[in-house]
Amino acid sequence: MVIIKIVFHLIFSFILFFFINFFGKKSSFYGYEPLNFENDQFYSPAFNFVYKILGPSIFLFIISAFFYVLNFNFLIENIYFVSVFYILLRIFYKFFFDRVYLTNWKKEILNDILIILFSLITYFKLLKNKNLIIPDIKSLSNELWLLIILYIYSIFNYKNYSTSQRDDYVKKNYIIKMAQKLKKNFSKILNEIEDPNLKNIILSIMIYENFNRPKFIRILENKFFFFSKKSRTTGIMQVKSIKPLSDEESLKEGLKILIDLYKKIDLNNIELIFYGYNPDESYVNQVSSIYYILSSTKN
Repeated sequence: MVIIKIVFHLIFSFILFFFINFFGKKSSFYGYEPLNFENDQFYSPAFNFVYKILGPSIFLFIISAFFYVLNFNFLIENIYFVSVFYILLRIFYKFFFDRVYLTNWKKEILNDILIILFSLITYFKLLKNKNLIIPDIKSLSNELWLLIILYIYSIFNYKNYSTSQRDDYVKKNYIIKMAQKLKKNFSKILNEIEDPNLKNIILSIMIYENFNRPKFIRILENKFFFFSKKSRTTGIMQVKSIKPLSDEESLKEGLKILIDLYKKIDLNNIELIFYGYNPDESYVNQVSSIYYILSSTKN
């Protein structure tokens, strides 16, 4: 029975992980704070607090109600461990996909403590009692209080705040660390580039693409490449190809494209170079932000 509960908690921690990330990306309109490289980001603190901190507790509430209905009451015992495993999964994800330097650990630890705290409160004050979960028409006063809370939330959520200086420092530190790592791993190719501006352009794209397509994901993409007959983006530079490319091959192909763009476009219009490489507004904004950080730093 204990093993069944542990397996259950692990499975639902994975579901919670994808639930939070998937719906977070879909909630940018409400001020969700994404993890990317854009400058001057604005977010809604109230929404982010409710979503990131209370999201796991709400998730536990929903699945507990579901299992009460199915009469699987034994699965609800100590269900707060789903939140604990969820936090451990997030930490593992950050280390495995090389996002350690992009994490504000003070903020992360505080968030994790609050997630566990609210999960424990939810479990012991609500989830252990079936009558407190299943709706009751007699509890109309509770619903009225909920409406008041939502109204106060909407007031605080209306004001947007830009990312903090601490978050900006963490982002800059990540970019510098990744640039050093990539220059070391691809020194044979990058050392041949004498123009520092061109090198920063290439590194900016490598950092961005490596963040969105970590090494492990690129390996998987290449393994399943042959299932599609169409050309696809591949390698660390995500260049289009009809065959899978290694990171070194991808870098060489991407370098050819960028050298051609670099010769045609003035450096004062750096965004146009990135637009020529990938005509996506968000992509251009984020890669440009990385470039300006690299250009202003001795790395």
